[in-house]
Amino acid sequence: MPGPVVTEVPADRPATVCAVDRLVLRFGGRGSPAILKGVSLVIADGEAVAVLGSNGAGKSTLLRCLPRLLEPSEGSVSLLGEDVMSLRRAGLRRLRSRIGFVFQRHNLSTRLSVLSNVIHGAHGRAGALRACHQALAPQELREEAMDCLAQVSLTDLAGRRADQLSGGQSQRVAIARALMQRPEIMIADEPVASLDPSSAEEVMDLFARLMRERGITLIFTSHHLKHALAYGDRVVALKAGLVVEDKPTARLREQDLDWIYDSNDRT
Repeated sequence: MPGPVVTEVPADRPATVCAVDRLVLRFGGRGSPAILKGVSLVIADGEAVAVLGSNGAGKSTLLRCLPRLLEPSEGSVSLLGEDVMSLRRAGLRRLRSRIGFVFQRHNLSTRLSVLSNVIHGAHGRAGALRACHQALAPQELREEAMDCLAQVSLTDLAGRRADQLSGGQSQRVAIARALMQRPEIMIADEPVASLDPSSAEEVMDLFARLMRERGITLIFTSHHLKHALAYGDRVVALKAGLVVEDKPTARLREQDLDWIYDSNDRT
């Protein structure tokens, strides 16, 4: 196993949008086992960071701790210049409105249309009533939502109910909804894990391209080494709640990362 982890920081690194310092998470009291064991990392504006690790390594837990969807036990998190740990409910809600989320479960409102689901992405800036349904949304929101659907090549399905979509189509709608937020950071937890290999490749390629074109910082977890190396600028690898690798993808090959996976958990 490699020695202590050293994060390689370019001299011309852009502004920091995410800084995590000695983050610990326990589901229980101070004596309980820690899921995250002092994780530290820094992410620059516009960077695409792939978080890798076996099942149980703590990668999904880490992503949920960043906007306090899970409450860390110790340590600090800064996002977009905000001290996340000190924010109260209203401040935390405002911060989350600047962050897009895409998860393995697409979390669409299945009885509503594709267009209504995308409009939901504007809740944080337009208000719940104006963004709850396409029939109540003002024209400018509907037009913006259609533009987001155009970005994922689904304008022809705007009127279809979400429960009539394929898995790949559902995830594209989830991406369009996240774009509707106008996010500054995108957090994606196993965004294509539920898709077949062909759809996964297509959706991940689209997703990463949209983030890069818009200059949106992307933090995503994956079991796929090929995806991490193809779509990330940098790999952060976790093992048993610790950062064990943090390097630019340009300096890594798949075989360099095999050791972070358990023998029965390699994809």
